[in-house]
Amino acid sequence: MKGGGKLPPPAQAIKPSRWHWPMRLAMCALVATVYGATLHPGVNRGDSAEIQYASATLGVCHSPGYPVEVHFGKFFTLLPVGNVAWRINLMMAVFGVLGCLSLFDTVHRISGRLLPAWVAATTLAFSSVYWSHAIVAEAYVFYGAFMLAGVWAATRFVFTNKAIWLYFMALVLGICCWDRPSELFVLPGFVAMWLVFRGKVKLGAPRVAVAAALFLAPLAFSVASYLVYYAPQRLPNRDDVLRDKILSMPRGDPKFASMGTLPRALCYCLGLGWADQGLSAQRAWPDLVRYGFYLSGAGAFVDFGRMDDRTTAIEQGRGTSLSCLGFLLAVWGSILWRRQFGWVLLGWGLFAGNLAFYLWNSRWDGLTFIVPGMAGMSLLAGLGAAWLPRTGRARRWAFQAVCLAVPLFLLATNYPLLDRSTPDEHHRQEMLQDIAATPLPRESAFLLTYWPAMTFRALLHVEAGRPDIHVFRLDKKEDFPTVLDYCRKKEWTAFLPRYFFEPSPEVQAAAARTPKALREIGLVQVTSPL
Repeated sequence: MKGGGKLPPPAQAIKPSRWHWPMRLAMCALVATVYGATLHPGVNRGDSAEIQYASATLGVCHSPGYPVEVHFGKFFTLLPVGNVAWRINLMMAVFGVLGCLSLFDTVHRISGRLLPAWVAATTLAFSSVYWSHAIVAEAYVFYGAFMLAGVWAATRFVFTNKAIWLYFMALVLGICCWDRPSELFVLPGFVAMWLVFRGKVKLGAPRVAVAAALFLAPLAFSVASYLVYYAPQRLPNRDDVLRDKILSMPRGDPKFASMGTLPRALCYCLGLGWADQGLSAQRAWPDLVRYGFYLSGAGAFVDFGRMDDRTTAIEQGRGTSLSCLGFLLAVWGSILWRRQFGWVLLGWGLFAGNLAFYLWNSRWDGLTFIVPGMAGMSLLAGLGAAWLPRTGRARRWAFQAVCLAVPLFLLATNYPLLDRSTPDEHHRQEMLQDIAATPLPRESAFLLTYWPAMTFRALLHVEAGRPDIHVFRLDKKEDFPTVLDYCRKKEWTAFLPRYFFEPSPEVQAAAARTPKALREIGLVQVTSPL
């Protein structure tokens, strides 16, 4: 794109410049350095701890199960660096960088210029929703990398019409969509792009059949993994199966008599048990308000935790994604590339499809699901940065500086807000290591709610190598007495949260005999009725 701002004609293959490899390596090095400096140092909480635990034990996570991530995670647990939990966090950073690299190459191939590619990749990398999930064990960025690989492969297919890129796109999008069914909402964007460029590529029956088989193959793998790994004697499910037996309740959804049946496996792997689904006019406006607030850039200056929970409460809590300037650049990219609107439809398709899911799956942490939307906006922002004013070198430099200001703003403002390698977090990890080193009696039992239960499973079963210790996840307070009574009959040493009991001399005595590391985090050792 030289001279007066001309854009390359549709489906023109761009010959990489001699600066392509140095620039892409520099981008990867920058993002990897930032992610490495802010990486969570060990065992996390909730879903993140569950993924760390399931990866080490080849287990099954909460619906839809995430079998591809778990198997990749198992490979990363074999690395001879750090503790097991840190290795899974490292995997997220690696896939975060790979996703940004896919976006970099996509925009460079479309625009023929390196600056737009840099802007797109780093805008996504330093948006807080992407960054915050690239430094802890989570599913969002991992599967986002497969989606971005699908965008890259779709671009290569349009430019070359080679079937291999169609097949690769089908496979990686299948991994993304069937392991995270929420991403099915972005597929219309790919269809829209194909409709625009259908004269440039061939989609005959044989190609479509092979692509369809590759797209569905990950679903078959997910279901097979669920059926194989969901056995009561396996470590990842043992405590939950025993818990349900103690409570005399059917395992999981009462519609199915057995968790090991094919219908139950399909239901689980497709995430059909998600709650709070369905569009609601009453909820849509507050959801849009907090989405807009998040994209505005105001999160760089206002702590979400201090705002009204009904409008801004999100799991990642702090920071901002894209920003107003980035959004304006994306709009400008849509206008600039209106004659090659297949790329525009792809970018807006990712954003709009993801926004539709966000509004349909209205949840308190709904903004954690917006990685595909941010990828679409970052793609468009990169295309917007491809513009060159017709006259004046100073104007060109000024415009390029404005484009680079978008990721620089995100990097500078999000860094102190998203850093997970803080002294406080390292102190927390030291406390967890003290717990892991505590000489607990065999067949001890921890009765905990979901978030701490996941942490203790990863800590005790994986890091401490104590699979003999039971960690019961109990979501209802009324279930605690039944499970506690079972532990007493088995003569197991049981540990419960202190807040479960009313203050009394007996509780104080029980707390006094609790190991120090456990007492300091509010657990009570129960060895006799309280």
